[in-house]
Amino acid sequence: MKAAFRLANAFLGILMLVLGLVTVLTFVFADGWVYLIAAGFAASPDKFALSAKLTRILSPFLASVSLASLFMGMLNVRGKFFLPAIAPATFNVAVILGCLLAAPFEDWSGQPAIVAVGIASLVGGFGQFAVQIPALYRDGYHIRPNLKGHPALTRLLKFFIPAFIGIMTVQFALLVESQIASRFGDGPVSHLLYAFRLVQLPNAIVAASVGTAALAGLSTLAASGRRRDLPGALAEAFTLNSFLVLPSAIGLYILAEPLVALMYERGAFTPADSQATAAILKMYAIATWGICFHRVALPSYYAIGHPYYPMGIAILTMAAKVPVAVVLVYSLNLGVVGLPLSHAILVMVESALLWRGFKSRIGPLPGRIYTDHLRMLVASALMAASTIFMRPWAEGFMVAPVVMAAGVLYFASSHLLGLDAPGKVISRMLPWRPRGLPPSVDAQTRAALSLLKTAAVVSLELSDKIAFVESDKGRFTVRARDGQLFLENDPDIATPGGERMKVTAVMLLGKGPPVLHGIVLGGYNLLASADRVQEGMAEGPRIPV
Repeated sequence: MKAAFRLANAFLGILMLVLGLVTVLTFVFADGWVYLIAAGFAASPDKFALSAKLTRILSPFLASVSLASLFMGMLNVRGKFFLPAIAPATFNVAVILGCLLAAPFEDWSGQPAIVAVGIASLVGGFGQFAVQIPALYRDGYHIRPNLKGHPALTRLLKFFIPAFIGIMTVQFALLVESQIASRFGDGPVSHLLYAFRLVQLPNAIVAASVGTAALAGLSTLAASGRRRDLPGALAEAFTLNSFLVLPSAIGLYILAEPLVALMYERGAFTPADSQATAAILKMYAIATWGICFHRVALPSYYAIGHPYYPMGIAILTMAAKVPVAVVLVYSLNLGVVGLPLSHAILVMVESALLWRGFKSRIGPLPGRIYTDHLRMLVASALMAASTIFMRPWAEGFMVAPVVMAAGVLYFASSHLLGLDAPGKVISRMLPWRPRGLPPSVDAQTRAALSLLKTAAVVSLELSDKIAFVESDKGRFTVRARDGQLFLENDPDIATPGGERMKVTAVMLLGKGPPVLHGIVLGGYNLLASADRVQEGMAEGPRIPV
């Protein structure tokens, strides 16, 4: 653990150096950045000057979200997902407060109200990583960035370049789209950003969560030599992602106009703006599945140790972006709507290549993934038909009950078609958790877990597929059989001293009764795999003993 923290601090030192340089360059050359992103703004000196001012205010923002992402990854590999998942909420809260205080700020400072939102965004960006620091500190990590280097840095930086290029695809696409849109006068750039913001809802809520969990799970399988389990784990991640993203994409397309009107149409945002934004949103909705699949597939390639294949696809996609966009916008006379359509075309091609690439690297995905996706398409078609039928009532806040009704129909039809995903999603969303351990845990294991809860753990050793836990209450032997853990206790062997650790049972849910899949003892995480016990990230509902 200490070695991992030393590596984190060595990487943090390099990262802060690079981010500091980027922040300074962004601040100094703000005018150039604005011209690079939206050259059309130069036709309006006031708009260009305000954009440059906001760029300088937000110049440290990239550093803040980069640090937040680093801390998020450090917590994820420790099996902590909740805090990193809600950390971005600090940004949202700050922006909302900035909007509420924008008018008083304008009266007090004489600056445009949007400046208050820019400052609030910067504060929210730093809040995203600040709220994660206490959790890291409790795990024993102390922020001490340095430039001393680390033997593992070379391997880490080897992955950094392809990862950076891989995630640039979407950003480069947005850069090209905003640059072309800026030449169509006032409005189109904002319409693009507002529409893409709605598409980011399923991307941020669903794909980011599934991708984070997939990265942790696949990394554990690859590191422990269980590569034959990779296709099944990857198929499960893709299935869950598609199950939630497909209906989202359909809803965004069919309900584009009322959604945009509900979210944005107030103040200076007119009905004409709603129509223009909705037309763009429909094209981005076509790209939604591809965008979200990309978010899951990309870290999966890194987890299995093949970062260069997605990097090559990303380079080809970026090379094709400008000619495809120009043809759609100018040659086919689609105008601004051609920009998100180019996004949809290229991200779908990229997703198809990424999907195909897994076969040669980890083997073919289980055949069930294709039948599951076919069932999802049938359920999605039923949901689409019902949404079109209810569309006349979907105005204003009535959008919410229409969406809920369509969602219920989708879940119900998916379940009737034989999909497992509805049950898994609902079980994870339930606010309640069972007390104690499920009755499927045998009495001997239950007694040993209860005793282990009061014990002070001295050490843990893995030997010959068995884990030996030394404590002041004796030695606990942990065995695995058929994917379930069994604990035994020998009270005659006791070691004085030790540290009291929180004990958590990790349950594995399937078609049958839940079984004890793993246990967490402080910094130790043991999981069952067939007939062996190993260290790793046990996934499933966690129940304190």
